[in-house]
Amino acid sequence: MQRFACSIAGSRAEKRDSENKKKKEEAKKDPKVYYCNSIGSDEVGTGDYFGPIVVTASFVSKENIPFLEELGVRDSKKLTDEKILEIVPKLIKVIPVSYTHLRAH
Repeated sequence: MQRFACSIAGSRAEKRDSENKKKKEEAKKDPKVYYCNSIGSDEVGTGDYFGPIVVTASFVSKENIPFLEELGVRDSKKLTDEKILEIVPKLIKVIPVSYTHLRAH
């Protein structure tokens, strides 16, 4: 009986911790910043002998932020390759993107 009571108490504490964490994350979302139009860019490569530089940029309107959240896009560094491959076809249908491929001559 005692183990069961500890398990229930542990589950309640975990749920409470999870709810507190979610509330803190929500509090970090300043509506003036979080829900605004954004442009982002990133690059990969060095442009040296071993390969080109690839640069991409995208525009996200504030109306598309819920769409990105629905896909699970929050921090690209935390996305797995599998998740990226899953969401890219959906993203490119909705979010305008531009890219360029630069090579050293």
